[in-house]
Amino acid sequence: MSFFMWGDLNAFHRPYRSMLSEHFARLCYELGLDRIRPRSVEEWLRRRDEILRGLREAMGRLADERSVKARVVSVKERGEITVENVVLETPPRFYVSGNLYRPSKVDEPLPAVLRVHGHWPYGRFQDAIQASCIGLAKRGYVVLSIDKVGYGERRFQGHWDAWWLYSIGLCLQAVELWDNMSALDYLQGRREVDPERIGVTGASGGGNQTMYLAALDERVKAAAPVCSAEVFEDQVASGRCICECIPGMLRFANVQEVLACIAPRPLLIVSGILDETFPITRAR
Repeated sequence: MSFFMWGDLNAFHRPYRSMLSEHFARLCYELGLDRIRPRSVEEWLRRRDEILRGLREAMGRLADERSVKARVVSVKERGEITVENVVLETPPRFYVSGNLYRPSKVDEPLPAVLRVHGHWPYGRFQDAIQASCIGLAKRGYVVLSIDKVGYGERRFQGHWDAWWLYSIGLCLQAVELWDNMSALDYLQGRREVDPERIGVTGASGGGNQTMYLAALDERVKAAAPVCSAEVFEDQVASGRCICECIPGMLRFANVQEVLACIAPRPLLIVSGILDETFPITRAR
């Protein structure tokens, strides 16, 4: 018995490598067409409640109360600023590495910024992140910069292993949200921080963390997602990371609606005209 060559059995004239992603994009587009925009403030407030409820359900089981254990490992004086190396333990035996930047002399509670980051191997050590934290501290802010799962000092925790979270009803963005809420807990407990003046910012994947945290946690008084804003169907078509995927999200909301949930608190959306990963045309 002789077998056919693979080419003799081909049903396709050519490989269709993007078939699944294109199909997903079409489904996303169709789902997005079914929603009616609110026509009044009252309609929007009801819609906002639906979106936030859907987000909480989609994120999976998140405990109502967190018990954050924190430890300052070392302190470094750098002229007019002080940098602390800190470890937060959020769930038991689940650790978050970070640095707290602050003015060396603090006479009264200061505004604070939670600085989250995107998909950069060096995590919070990235030069641009350090520069922004130092600059903010010199201007009178307390800044907490933490590593996301799988990056920086947490690179051994396994960013891409997070597929398994779906089997227990969680997603990686939910874990990052938990980390970031725990970071807010820590900031609010610092004597140098005014708990009523805390903002959050981050770029790329950090921009998406910023969006979800600010939408779901009103302790965030101002938010600035950087180089991240685009509708969900563009994220699907572009093959974004697992941490950008919220199960079933497009059935109840799109990205612009999540951003709108931050109102009336201040929101600054920053996009780069030369950014190829998150093109400014998509942000607009």
